[in-house]
Amino acid sequence: MEVVINLKVKLNQVVSSNEFYSNKLHWSRRKRIKDDYHILVKAETNKIKKVEPITFPVMLRIDYFFNTRMYDVSNTSIMTKMIEDSLVKSKILQDDTPKWVPEIRSTCQRSDTDFNWVSIRAYNYDILKKVG
Repeated sequence: MEVVINLKVKLNQVVSSNEFYSNKLHWSRRKRIKDDYHILVKAETNKIKKVEPITFPVMLRIDYFFNTRMYDVSNTSIMTKMIEDSLVKSKILQDDTPKWVPEIRSTCQRSDTDFNWVSIRAYNYDILKKVG
């Protein structure tokens, strides 16, 4: 399986989907968190030489590594959405519609580092379908 993008992003802040949509987080704080994710992903994509926009559908594989509290995989959905949006904003992905991102897979694991981070990989979805 050919990886068409491979990023490792240190997460300055981890937020659960429950927390993000609760009444406890003011809208301006949610916006700051979202903006922070865009900046982090963009900084990592800028490190890659000759980043071309992906012109075919991809399967995103997003693996979270937590050194703090572990989250349920479903509780990382808001972070996954912010990462996906950041890839679009960075012009790596054409769009985040099912035409361009028909599948996303996520895992949560314990980190052996002293920080939280995420691994973001994209695979050519058309090739994956053929392989099975």
